[in-house]
Amino acid sequence: MGEKKITKEKFTNLVNKATEFGKKTVADIQQSQKEQKEKRLVEKREKDIKKFKPLFEADYTDPKFNIPNVIHIVDDADRRDIEVCEGAIGWLERQNDVEVLKLYDEWMNKIGITFVPVAKCDSIYCIDPYDKRRFIDVEDAFDRTTREKISELERVAYSLGAKRCRIEIMEDKSMSDSTKVTAGVDVKAPVDLGNKKSDSVTAGTSIENENSTSQRNQRSGKNWTYFEGNNVPSVPELKWFKYDDNIKGLIDMRCSGNNGIKYKVIEFKCSQSATMSAKTATAVNGLMGGAKIGIKSSFQKKHTQELTNTLIYEIEF
Repeated sequence: MGEKKITKEKFTNLVNKATEFGKKTVADIQQSQKEQKEKRLVEKREKDIKKFKPLFEADYTDPKFNIPNVIHIVDDADRRDIEVCEGAIGWLERQNDVEVLKLYDEWMNKIGITFVPVAKCDSIYCIDPYDKRRFIDVEDAFDRTTREKISELERVAYSLGAKRCRIEIMEDKSMSDSTKVTAGVDVKAPVDLGNKKSDSVTAGTSIENENSTSQRNQRSGKNWTYFEGNNVPSVPELKWFKYDDNIKGLIDMRCSGNNGIKYKVIEFKCSQSATMSAKTATAVNGLMGGAKIGIKSSFQKKHTQELTNTLIYEIEF
């Protein structure tokens, strides 16, 4: 058998096919490498998003998004160079199983939240349980709650036409560390009675700080307020005591038409209208990692005291 001769044309075709196959193989390899690189970038981005949990304005304004109960205003410096965080307003993290919004300070006045008393970097805020768009600086939260409760009870007395009301906070003695005790009340601040005229004996409130010989409790603050009184009661606006049956009953009795009630004493456990839950307080304490020892200690003490304090409300018509 003779050898088959390959014509020049066939040889050229074979060479062309081999070249095309080689080009296709190279292109396929390059495409595969490109796809693998893109896949790795996508996987890395997804991993970074899961790790850093950036929050963007579009996420925040989504109707399904629920603002966490704790907001920590921070500087964006630590995450400025992280690609997945570019354009974010902050990030979400969990502290003691409590979700926390770490908000960049450049966004603190742009998200429709009122920070009380002011918004400032490195501060931690907890949600006002009666106003979901209002957050209170945790360093002032417990004192502010006490002041608001006292002010609200004074308004109740004034609206119901009382002649006198006494508000006293009883502190568990085991939680007190010295004879110097404060109720967290601004003793010089006048009582805001709205637009009504008042002929009260005192223009504001007064507080007496004293210690009791009781083995269980001691007085932390006594607040006396006097009014001229009247027999035309009106229903007061309530916040902290809106769902308290004792206050609701007092208002009903006074506004029933016969003004039969003349004197009443009510005791409130402060834990029933706490500024924040124990779980949230623990989370806040964890966020205070870099805070001064005195600040952390004060926060812990005030939270514990609030859970054990009793508020006594005496009202006379």
